Parts: sequence; structure tokens; C-alpha cells
Amino acid sequence: MKIIRKINNNYALARKEDGEVVVVAGRGIGFGAIPRYVTDKSQVEKIYSGVDRNTIEQMGEMPENILKLSEQIVAYAKKHLTKKFSKNFVFTLADHIEFTIERVGQNMIFDFKGYTDFKYLYPREVEISNYAMKKIEEELHIKLPPSELGGFVMNIVNSEVKPAGNDEDVNFSPLISQITTIIEKHFKLEINRDSFNYSRFATHMIYLLRRLKEGQKTTDDNRRIYAKLLEEYPDTYQCVDEIAQFLEENIQSKLDENEMLYLILHVNRLCS
Repeated sequence: MKIIRKINNNYALARKEDGEVVVVAGRGIGFGAIPRYVTDKSQVEKIYSGVDRNTIEQMGEMPENILKLSEQIVAYAKKHLTKKFSKNFVFTLADHIEFTIERVGQNMIFDFKGYTDFKYLYPREVEISNYAMKKIEEELHIKLPPSELGGFVMNIVNSEVKPAGNDEDVNFSPLISQITTIIEKHFKLEINRDSFNYSRFATHMIYLLRRLKEGQKTTDDNRRIYAKLLEEYPDTYQCVDEIAQFLEENIQSKLDENEMLYLILHVNRLCS
């Protein structure tokens, strides 16, 4: 195996003998001259195959302690769930953990009580999410509000590989493309559709469109945060309002305040 690029101290990009490019994890694997060959297999603790390029680009910005914590949570999830997960699960979960900690640190706490039915729909995912929040408290000494449980459940569910033949998400692609064009026109910018930020935004949109299609509505009370975001990001709100009008016209679904709130946050991240 040949190390071809350092991601950070303990993660690197490598090329296997068959030519496949993978992410490898191991203590100090990113140190030393690059490129170089790894002859001692004990240096490589984990190999991640099939990770997309955009996720790899984002990894260098993720704190190593959060990546390690995410690995532990994913290992626990795989042990307790028979479902298959996305190749990017470790890294998308790490991104969720980092964003949640950042948001809670700014006292931007969401009320997820509208997702209490998750314990009936996704009992195992709820168990794993409780484990994740407990590990964050133990390892990072950060106690997240109980209301954040729903966010972790959504992240896990979105990372589960859907059965073959389920092309519902593919059918959302034209809508997501049109929504992206609305954002580009509003902010007069060009969005890189190959970027990790766009992949994350598209994932959120898929989840939102799924819920709208199924007629699911939230009952969370985030009015204080919603009012705060309207004051801080009036331009983003105008853009999201355009998206809401587009969805109402095209799929006959009206966004509520919570859905508008989440969209404001994700549009901000996409355009940052």
C-alpha cells in the first residue's frame, strides 16, 4: 500500500496494490515523507473504501478527536443494527457532531420534541443516538440537551443504505437542482455541486422532501431561534422564502417555521 497524501496526523489517502484509492487510519500514518510505501501492516488500523472525493477533502478540517469518536459510534451502530450504511457514515456523523457542538455552543438549541415518535419508528437508531450523546459527554466533556437526540437519529437514518430498487431519492434530483439554481440566482454565485457542502445540503433536502411527500409535519417550538435567525440573516430568509414558494407551487407543500429554520441554517452553510 502506498501513502499518497496526508489528510491529518492520523489519516491519509493511500493506493492499494489493485489501484483502489482508500482512506487509511492509524497512529501517525500521516507523518513522514509522502509518497511512501507502508510495509508494516500494523501501522494501518482501519481502511475505508468507497469514500467519495468531496468527503475526503472535508476530512482534513475535522478535528481528530471527533473523527475517533465518530468511529466508535459507527462501530457500535454496526454491531447493533443489521442494516448497511453509507461508506461515508463515519465522516458525515463526525460532521454532524462538530456542527451540533458548534451550534449548541452558540446557544442555538433546537426543540426536537416533534420527533418523539422516533422511539416507535426507529427504536434501535434512538438507542444508538443515546449512546452517541453519552460518548460525547464522556469523551469531549460536552453535555448536549436531550432535544438534540432527534438530530442524531436523522443522521443515522439518512446514512442507512436503502434497499435496491428504491429510486425515490433519485426522483428528487430535479427539484434539488432547481432549488440550487434559486440559491445561485439569489446570491449571484456559482455553487460547486461536487463539494462536500453541497453533498451535505442535498442530503438535507432529500430528508425534507421525503417528509413533505409523506405529509409529516413537525410540532417543535423553535420560535425564539427562528426570530433570531430572521434578524441575523434577512437575506438568507428571503432566499428560503423563494424556495418555500417554489415548493408550494411544485409539490403543493407549505413549509412550516421549523422547516424554514433548518433551511436557513443549511443555505448559510452551503454558501459560507
